[in-house]
Amino acid sequence: MPTNQSIINKLLLLIVSVFCVIILFLTLKNFIGLFNLQFKDLTDNPITTSVEFDNQFSSFPPINPATIPIISYKASLLLSEQKYSEAVKILQQASDINPYIGYSDFILGNYFYFNGQIDSSFFYSERAFRLWPKSINNFEMICKVYAHEGDTLSIINSYLEIKDFFKDRGEYYNTFIKYYSLAKYFYYDIEYTDQESISLDKLIGEWVKVNNRKDGAIRINNSKKIEFLANGFFKSDDKFFFYDIVGDNVLLSFQNNPDKVVSRIHVKYSQKWQTLILNFNNSPESENQFFRKTSELDLLD
Repeated sequence: MPTNQSIINKLLLLIVSVFCVIILFLTLKNFIGLFNLQFKDLTDNPITTSVEFDNQFSSFPPINPATIPIISYKASLLLSEQKYSEAVKILQQASDINPYIGYSDFILGNYFYFNGQIDSSFFYSERAFRLWPKSINNFEMICKVYAHEGDTLSIINSYLEIKDFFKDRGEYYNTFIKYYSLAKYFYYDIEYTDQESISLDKLIGEWVKVNNRKDGAIRINNSKKIEFLANGFFKSDDKFFFYDIVGDNVLLSFQNNPDKVVSRIHVKYSQKWQTLILNFNNSPESENQFFRKTSELDLLD
């Protein structure tokens, strides 16, 4: 005949078993939800909205195997639905669950970056990186913001902070190289929004090819110079052409046949950058080239 102690033990075993089954069921549900969220093309039940998230996820366990709070994924969906206030509230809850990895800050940094709010993106991306610099997501996000601003030095410093942690993790080095290269590109990616027509008097003179930088510095290419002469000749690579100005176009012709146009150059001028903007093929698809007057620069031969 069972004793009271054995009955109690069996009841405890039953309770623990039921508890374990519930935990395993909720964990399995979340694993399925994560698959449906991250591999939308491979499932018949993809999660694309916050409502679908609520239907497929449970509140326990609150983190995934990478210790990322699961409700952070819902916040991302809410941001995509333009429900900013609700998303921020949930991200605060996610930070309370795991305040050490900066994942909520990473999400906000990414959100503001793709909405063009770079200052806000920098604030959250830097905070995420400081909380967990060894996260490849946090490292890539802060490098992306630095690259947008052309800040190569900060990208180098960020890489130096984490490179000693990972001797053989190529993704960190590849990320560093990628965004360092992009930062150098963005440094020269200037929008000449004040383009205007240029008068003949201002056009006459020798011009040298340049790349203007956002900080005001100039990279000069001394091997490429052009000159508009007052006598109607255009000089390029030691070759001379007749030139005529029609609107914003310079029409070039050979000396022995001045009536036949052999090339057109679309010409604009930026007063802010004191730069001549030339398109030698007069086509939107062609790459613009930029020149400054040599008389206004301190050139070293």
